[in-house]
Amino acid sequence: MLYLLAFFVKALMSTTFVIAQKALALVGPVYLIGLRMTAAGLLLLGSLALWRRSQFKLQRSDLSSFLKVIIFHIYIAYLAEFWGLQYLSGPKVALLFNFGPFITALLSYFMVRERLLWSQWLGLLISFSGFVLLLLEQHSAAQLVNELWSVALPDLAILLSSTSSVYAWITIQKLTRQQYSPILINGVGMLGGGLLALLTVPLFESYAQLSWSQSGELALWIGLLILIANVVCYNLYAWLLQRYSATLLSLASLTMPIFAALWEWLWLGKTMSYTFYLAFMIISIGLGLFYLGESRRLARLSAQLNTSAGVN
Repeated sequence: MLYLLAFFVKALMSTTFVIAQKALALVGPVYLIGLRMTAAGLLLLGSLALWRRSQFKLQRSDLSSFLKVIIFHIYIAYLAEFWGLQYLSGPKVALLFNFGPFITALLSYFMVRERLLWSQWLGLLISFSGFVLLLLEQHSAAQLVNELWSVALPDLAILLSSTSSVYAWITIQKLTRQQYSPILINGVGMLGGGLLALLTVPLFESYAQLSWSQSGELALWIGLLILIANVVCYNLYAWLLQRYSATLLSLASLTMPIFAALWEWLWLGKTMSYTFYLAFMIISIGLGLFYLGESRRLARLSAQLNTSAGVN
């Protein structure tokens, strides 16, 4: 199933957290965003201009949508995330980010009139409960409740980042269904967002002064981030949005803690508890229910379109 590629994307993305921490030890977050996104945008657009020049075109009527990708997909989403992460605990960040599927479902309804079936809502809730079970293994229920109900500016920043990203992905979905190349969409978004971040670095931090050895190390980490996230994951995810709903793909993000634990098992030899396996089963059941509901929803939509075509 093509949907399995979504899990491949999440598995790859889970490796970037460690890489980003290495890069952030050398430069500030805004400067890192600017360098990484500008370089990634130039790489994507340059490759498109060289090998697929016919796809290198934008309609004037879609310029506003591309501007939204620049602002919401890269600039606001990343800056709000990095700022909020400085002040929040791990469990709270995890809880806030994993409200993403619910935010996606809400925005998808208002932006593209996408209604979920009851089985999809059930699958979404079951998967989320499995994710909460993972958190409860390391943190008490009282701590999680206290974290969730104490709202401050950093919390709002993380929610802003998540909402901004979801809004941008739905915008990207609409652009891909207008036959725009995912490479063009992401390239424009990354280059514009990266340049905007570089211009606004003095508002948040100072430009880093690095030695030659530090510059080489930074280039290595940024190169890995670009290859894994910007080139492979972002474009594959945009391609999947042409075939599946944004909510379904967003729901797959609940598997990222599982993949992170698997990487720790493979690289560090850490053992996984029975709670991990139980949470994995619960999340899998929820995802399976949601996917079945998605298949039925798409089948109904296809039947309605065929009926309309037959009448016309």
